[in-house]
Amino acid sequence: INKVLFVGDNIGDNETEIVPWLEVSKKEYAQSLKEMLHFKYDLILSGHNKPQGKAFIEKILSELKANPLPF
Repeated sequence: INKVLFVGDNIGDNETEIVPWLEVSKKEYAQSLKEMLHFKYDLILSGHNKPQGKAFIEKILSELKANPLPF
């Protein structure tokens, strides 16, 4: 049995738009993603994106670091 983390709208809608529209600061969002890395799961299920592995959270964090957003 896989361990699943339901993240709702906390990840982007597809693989090219992985950072969702945020209602919090980039710093707060990144912190919440880092906290998700500590949970034990194999699969991420979101509101709109296809099922992803744990590495997808790390990919979003890398994207945030590489492309500073204006908020």
